[in-house]
Amino acid sequence: MSWGEWVMTFKTSLFNKGLILSAIKRFWWVGALYTLLLFFILPLRHMMLKNNVTNEWSRNQISNSLNLNSHQNGFQFLLIIIVPVVLATLIFRYIQKSNTASMIHSLPYTRKTLYASHNAAGLLLFVLPIIFITIILMLLQITTNLSDYYSFSHIVAWGGHTLLFHLLFFSIAVFVGMFTGNSIAQMVFTYILHFLPAGLYVLTTHNLSQLLHGYNTSSFYNSLLDHLPIFTLLNARGGVDYSTTLNILGYIIASIIFFVTAYYVYKIRKIEVAGDVIAFRKIRPVFKYGVTICSMLLGGAYFTGIGGGSFSTIVFGYIFSSFLGYWIAEMLMEKSFKVWGAYKGYIAYTLIILMVLIGIRMDVTGYVGRVPESHEVESVYLGPLHEWEWVRRGEMPHEYNRMHRSGYFFETQENIENMIVLHKDLIQGSTPMDGIYRYQHIIYTLKNGKHLIRQYLINDEAYAASLTPIYESLEYKQERFPVIHQSNEDIKWIEINDYRSPKKSVVLSDSDELQEFITLLQEDIHNATFETLATDSSYMVTIMDAEEKRIDYGIRESYTSVFQWIRESDYYEEITLLPEDVGYVILDNMKGSHDYRTVEIRDKDVIKELMDLTKPSYHHSYQPDSISVRFHMKSNSRDSHHLGYLNSTSAVSGKLSYYLNQLQ
Repeated sequence: MSWGEWVMTFKTSLFNKGLILSAIKRFWWVGALYTLLLFFILPLRHMMLKNNVTNEWSRNQISNSLNLNSHQNGFQFLLIIIVPVVLATLIFRYIQKSNTASMIHSLPYTRKTLYASHNAAGLLLFVLPIIFITIILMLLQITTNLSDYYSFSHIVAWGGHTLLFHLLFFSIAVFVGMFTGNSIAQMVFTYILHFLPAGLYVLTTHNLSQLLHGYNTSSFYNSLLDHLPIFTLLNARGGVDYSTTLNILGYIIASIIFFVTAYYVYKIRKIEVAGDVIAFRKIRPVFKYGVTICSMLLGGAYFTGIGGGSFSTIVFGYIFSSFLGYWIAEMLMEKSFKVWGAYKGYIAYTLIILMVLIGIRMDVTGYVGRVPESHEVESVYLGPLHEWEWVRRGEMPHEYNRMHRSGYFFETQENIENMIVLHKDLIQGSTPMDGIYRYQHIIYTLKNGKHLIRQYLINDEAYAASLTPIYESLEYKQERFPVIHQSNEDIKWIEINDYRSPKKSVVLSDSDELQEFITLLQEDIHNATFETLATDSSYMVTIMDAEEKRIDYGIRESYTSVFQWIRESDYYEEITLLPEDVGYVILDNMKGSHDYRTVEIRDKDVIKELMDLTKPSYHHSYQPDSISVRFHMKSNSRDSHHLGYLNSTSAVSGKLSYYLNQLQ
């Protein structure tokens, strides 16, 4: 047999023209409607906007319409995730209805021909509209001034990416349809499959964080979840490139796998399962216990959210929600409410879950208490976990490292041992919720190349004993304050301002002043104790280096040398918020609309006391009885300057206490 004869035989046995045309005749309206919608949102809209070239908004609307990254293309995003799924459901609806399934499969066609022909019809119904719109866009680009907004390459890229995502979503919907005998279930299960990996990941990490003290809930930036098609499109609209070679190749391969797998499932699928939620009895347990586990994780997350995360609340939430999920799944499969005979399966599931929970609670794996030996550790990181902080440390530009880093790397043996002491204290203790606390990660880079990652809520006051040697070490100060090893020649200017005041800042550019100020600042940082570094700052200093890089530093009142210099300089009154600058102060109890009270204060002594006691709003400890403090300035265009809050536990004078009592 010649190559041409083989190709013709293959085409004849694989595709049937009559089947393809029959499917297209039944569902042509889907393709027509899709073509019409694309025509309205692309060519027609371009024609309506193209003459309004003086309007920047119009120009942006046209140029961004072919970019799936753009936020304005939400309707295109919906079409991409809806049209292929609807088409797959309609095209293979014949296998979901008993009479139709029996009739179609009685025709003189093999299942291979039926499957391939119906897939071909479905593909044509969305491929042809996209090609048609692509051709129209090309014609408009040639014949009108739309060539000023996009090129042929933009049109081809739009058509290619749109086809790629349609192909992937269609193949997934076809694959899912082979496992169910219900069209509605096919669409629902398709979208569940898209979101299931991310949903399971989020629910699992949340629940483990409630059960395992120190469990790390942060994921890496380049997580595999980001490559799931729906999340790829969503991330693309946030500026992430979806058109990488890896993504395109991966999606093409995935589509082929889904089509091929669906065909083999279709070959063994029985006609009688039409109408059943699950088409194969062997996968019914997977569905049933899958629904049970998802319900359990969702309910566990809900109950821990409202119950404070106690172990008894978690156990109740798991049992209650898994009970609902188990019996709902059983009813869907049996299409009946009389399913109580399956109670043995749920009892077995409950016993297994209780054993797992007790094992986690008792830390049988040693996860919670695992701390490496100091000689095994190469370095330790303390700080938030995100792309630039630790995940991509080696790729981090030096200037970004110095300017924006909020975490710290420790490599000296002394600080490695200090971090291990802190880690052990965090394992044994718990963070009080009535102070300032923040999520921090401890990440060990071990000498064998592995990493150990833990996440804790850290309160500086509660863990002062173990944090003190870390904060007071030279390595920590060099990481946190690059100015320590910065020479005067590298500094272009210094800006000083009181963050509480609307007054203008002062810029130091004189070389003698710069040298004097930097010397004093370096001295104060070197001498700073833990108590100094853990307190709030009153002034903000911005240092601009010779390479135009800015770094901000908080200047605390315990920096005695720097504060003495500021007070003795001519700049003190220019930048500092003084009691005489404040006309009055408003206090409110921050208790909401049902019990909202305010007090106005004009007493200068009390205003001075409030200036000393008030904390920055970004350091709010979220106490329900905190007092909000608003300073209203004299003779200033900014009538109100909100400063922060007053902690209810602060020691106050009799005068201020009198005003605070009026808020009760």
